[in-house]
Amino acid sequence: YFEEAYQLAKSISDHFVESQILLFSTWTLEFENNYSKLKQCSDEGIKIAQAYGWRNWEGYQYYVIGRSYLRRLQHDFLLGEEMLSRSLSIMKETHDLMGQWVVSKELARLELLTDPKAKLSDKLREIISGLNKHQEMVSNCEAMLILADTEDVLGNSESAVTHYLTALKIAELIPFLEVQWRIHFSLAKCLKKQDNESGAIEHMIRSIEVINRLKQEFDSPESIAAFLENKEEVYSAYADMFS
Repeated sequence: YFEEAYQLAKSISDHFVESQILLFSTWTLEFENNYSKLKQCSDEGIKIAQAYGWRNWEGYQYYVIGRSYLRRLQHDFLLGEEMLSRSLSIMKETHDLMGQWVVSKELARLELLTDPKAKLSDKLREIISGLNKHQEMVSNCEAMLILADTEDVLGNSESAVTHYLTALKIAELIPFLEVQWRIHFSLAKCLKKQDNESGAIEHMIRSIEVINRLKQEFDSPESIAAFLENKEEVYSAYADMFS
């Protein structure tokens, strides 16, 4: 559908709609783990946005491509930080306050992946408070998951469980399946470290169930394989729990 709409917009030279479709396409391609096509789509979207001075569209394209560099199986932190920093700069320039909180959330994820420290928890709480003011539930849910992961990494397991459950409540309310499986998986690992075997198994099973539901949305073996590319750790942990 995106391809048809994009070609139609191109045929009538509606560059604004073209830019919108390319941005929505990059989000979809990120969900599908189709990173090669995502980069091509994002580059084209940035090119059009720059040509017509649509700074917000440009900023969000940098946000999605930067976020994708952090989420790949093989993380590229330097490129991720560069793209996200460009995005944040544009959000500040255009006074897009919600955009600033959304991008800051991904920069916090980068910090978690590279150099987690106690002050990161405070930073994430500030980001969550900012997102709440804009009623941005999707990014708020993701930020809550990052906060829970941070607390877990820092050894605050009880606090981590509380934040995982809060994130899960938001994800189920939206509903946001792509984050639900991540929350269940992280919660299972956290509970296992607390020797809560039954709780860990329950959430591991639920994580697999959500992944299997998402898998049904793809209609080709290639797209299913791409979607499952970064899920090996989940299936491996699931097998270990029942071995």
